[in-house]
Amino acid sequence: MKITDTPALKQWLLDHQALDLELRSHYHTLHQCPEVGSDLPLTKTYVCDTLRSFGCNPIETPEGGVVILLGSQDPDAPTLLLRADMDALPLKEETDLSFKSTNGSMHACGHDMHTSMMLGVTRLLKEEESTLNGRVKIIFQPHEEGLVGSKRMIENGILENPYVDAAIAIHVEAGVEDCGIIRYRKAETTAASTIFEVTVHGKSAHGAQPHLGIDPLNVAVRIYLAFQELIARELSAFSSNILIVGMLNAGTSHNIIPEKATMRCSLRSFSNTDQTFIMKRVQEICDGIAGAFHAQASITILNSAPCTYNDPELTEELVNGARELFGEELKERPVPLPVSEDFSRFGQLVPSAFFTIATGGPDDGYHFTQHNPKVTFDENAMIRGCCFLHQCAIHWLNHQGKKSY
Repeated sequence: MKITDTPALKQWLLDHQALDLELRSHYHTLHQCPEVGSDLPLTKTYVCDTLRSFGCNPIETPEGGVVILLGSQDPDAPTLLLRADMDALPLKEETDLSFKSTNGSMHACGHDMHTSMMLGVTRLLKEEESTLNGRVKIIFQPHEEGLVGSKRMIENGILENPYVDAAIAIHVEAGVEDCGIIRYRKAETTAASTIFEVTVHGKSAHGAQPHLGIDPLNVAVRIYLAFQELIARELSAFSSNILIVGMLNAGTSHNIIPEKATMRCSLRSFSNTDQTFIMKRVQEICDGIAGAFHAQASITILNSAPCTYNDPELTEELVNGARELFGEELKERPVPLPVSEDFSRFGQLVPSAFFTIATGGPDDGYHFTQHNPKVTFDENAMIRGCCFLHQCAIHWLNHQGKKSY
């Protein structure tokens, strides 16, 4: 069933048609120049130039981000953080868009939309700066896809000077449901994720004399089988955890016992406690099985992120504050998302709320989800996401800035 805009939202959209066109222009420009990781020179230049055109003073951060501060000069004023990620994926675009990327990378996760929406929110808040009942720290973050961008920004002090009291972010959701539906969830919202590599060190030998070597493949296969039993036998059937081995590599010839074998693994959990327990058991399993066959095993954590935890009280307050505008377009998410999101690191330190906004589903011709080279997004979602973030910021400053979560 198609959603119906509230009269208040219809009027807001009518009053901000020029801003809608501006967001689409930002999006088209950013979509054509996707950049991966932390080094985002074209994206940062565009963001900074746009912010300066609003009268803002953007500061480039050491890890490749951008930050601005708007609002009160009172050092005791409450501070809200709004975050947008900027990085793209190393994926060749296969859409028919007139503004498609041609540089071998793609904004297939919608971070160009996040950046465009946040530029719109910034314009609105800058125009209202003298009336803001507090401060808003707006950050444009690199390297979310590698799950390291927020960690580096936090290490470099993004939550300090001034201290951040709460944080909000929104993420587009493609190919799922009607454009404009905003989903929220109290407590766990996205999965914790750990990507790790197991290296089994054996001893190379001639294939005709395996007794003179230590076969790392033999060990790796037994570790693989033990991983399959770990979730089934050591955690509750009511818990949600996924542990997969996506890559297993070893050897260069059919008649040589290889020197080592490597396994690339991915763990996703909806509980940070489960995640910690499983990784502890992974280490014990690797050490035990490798030792039983006179081999050695090492584990390298490639990247990780905890569960995104939405502070229940903060989330409820923000939803209540936006309900008059968005009505039935605000819907509670029944179960957490299985994806991971490095915004989760902010939620470990300050009360946080993470929302999603749908950008069209199959009924409207949007058949592909994120991280697909053919994914496209309904641009009408951006002005709605911009409106939602702006409403959340104003509501928090007016009603929750003085509250301790």
